[in-house]
Amino acid sequence: MKKKITALLKKVTVAMLALIMILCTFEMPVQASGHYDKDAALSYAANHWNDGKGLCAEFVSDCLSAGGVDCWSRSASSLRNQLINSGLGTEYVLPLEGGAIKASDYPGQIEAGSVIFYHCSGCTDGKPFIHTVLCAGITADGYVRAYSHNNANRGAYKYAYSTTCYSCGGRVDAAYVYTFSDPVAISMDSSDIYVNNKEQSTVGVHFSGDGIHTIEGNIDDSIASFSFDSVDWSNGYAVGRITANCPGTTVLRVTLRDDNGNVLNEVAATINVNVVTGNAYTSTDVLYLNTTDHTSDNYVVYFDCAPMGATTINPSCSNENIVDVTYGECTYDQLPVYVTALNPGETILTYTFVDAYQNQLAETSIKVIVKDTTVYSVPVDDTDVENTESSSVDTEQTPITEQSSEQGQTPIADQAPEQTTVADHPQDQSAGNAVAPDNTSSFWNNLNNCYQAAKTAIQNSSTAGSWYSSMWNSGYQAGRALYGYIRR
Repeated sequence: MKKKITALLKKVTVAMLALIMILCTFEMPVQASGHYDKDAALSYAANHWNDGKGLCAEFVSDCLSAGGVDCWSRSASSLRNQLINSGLGTEYVLPLEGGAIKASDYPGQIEAGSVIFYHCSGCTDGKPFIHTVLCAGITADGYVRAYSHNNANRGAYKYAYSTTCYSCGGRVDAAYVYTFSDPVAISMDSSDIYVNNKEQSTVGVHFSGDGIHTIEGNIDDSIASFSFDSVDWSNGYAVGRITANCPGTTVLRVTLRDDNGNVLNEVAATINVNVVTGNAYTSTDVLYLNTTDHTSDNYVVYFDCAPMGATTINPSCSNENIVDVTYGECTYDQLPVYVTALNPGETILTYTFVDAYQNQLAETSIKVIVKDTTVYSVPVDDTDVENTESSSVDTEQTPITEQSSEQGQTPIADQAPEQTTVADHPQDQSAGNAVAPDNTSSFWNNLNNCYQAAKTAIQNSSTAGSWYSSMWNSGYQAGRALYGYIRR
């Protein structure tokens, strides 16, 4: 039993070793991809042409990988298939002259960085490409130089490969050269683009390379928009137009794509949209109102910053107890404002215009002055002075009788003497008083006329303010007192 188990284990081991050997020699088909940097590939080849690492196909695979092409194979035939399937370049079939390639006879078909595969027409095993090298450049007389393994070659001189196949003894009849397309390049005239808000600017885009099918431009957000005015495919130049929508910073990306929509290359630039300020002003600098009847007035705020992106008007009032403010319908360039007086005093109304990002575009202000215009009245009939009291249209204002009391003065009704006329004072022998001479009657009449003028002035002084009314009232009281004294 033990011998049977041992024999079975040996068979399993042999089978596993055989499977491993098969897997090691079997290569899955791989499609090369990436952007080829031939300078990087040539640099790797110059540093590793004699490192003894791998055979010819492995060495060239490593060079291509260093140049950014994702491919690898131990077989020259398999490596060629990967490159063909990649679409990264074009293959040309060139004849051999004693195993060498006269590159100068085939301009544009072979260059430094091209991969060369040597073909044997006698190999019938499905792998007709028996050797591969990396073109290092062209000699002065037009022949190919090459980096290679087996045998190692440093790429300094004309490279010539054997015309007899080492595998089947057949003839090596041609060189299949895979030359990569020119790398797709793209650039913009500026990496930082400045444009004023609500204005436009143009930018030039330069591009070159093979396989370009479309060019497109995109901006990350709504700060600005982009479109191409023109594209000159033959000279590789396009003109793009940027339209600024609102202040801020965003990024413009211009992308080149092939006919399958794959990205070949891309460039980006920063767009800075500047804040452009406008103007705003009011139809008057100062607005005067009265508190007598809570009078109202209006004015207009004019502005020209709507084209610059103004979206909001922020009003503010330094003292909201002075006036009440309402607004009419705002149009494209003006805002009607209606103001009603509430209390005496001064306030500043300010209007700030901002855009969607709260950038201030304009600002203006107006001073509003509300005057205390309380109206005071006087007796209309001089015979009814005792019953006369001051009044005011504005019920919130203190009547003059109350104001006088607070100042330690007697109200008009308390100070006014009994209304009399000259006829009321005949000669009083018992009191020793004499009637005024006739030649004094004109004096009394004149004084009475002054008194009447004072009354009229008081009644017409409502627009002058309370201080003016008080002045006339004091004069009126003094005249009444003098008149009464003289009459006695």
